[in-house]
Amino acid sequence: MAYINTRIKLLQYITVAIASGNSIGTQAITGVHLGKTILHKLGETMSHGGGGGQPTLSNITRISLTNSTTVTATRANGQNSAGSAIDGVVGVLVEERYS
Repeated sequence: MAYINTRIKLLQYITVAIASGNSIGTQAITGVHLGKTILHKLGETMSHGGGGGQPTLSNITRISLTNSTTVTATRANGQNSAGSAIDGVVGVLVEERYS
């Protein structure tokens, strides 16, 4: 994507929550053009809510633009932290360009 010389059309700062026992979380956004949008992962937090397990690298998430109105965060291991009570929140900047 060569968007360096194009103007920014829309910026959206969002958070995507992944509840304990889940492997994905989604967040609705204002509609964007899929071919003109970049996602920036701003960071994430994980917390242990009790039960078993501790946050590890296998709990780190990846982000994707599922469709023009949804951002999805998925745990890297694709699992629900082996059933443990680990919650996660991912900060995302959605950047849409004009062309």
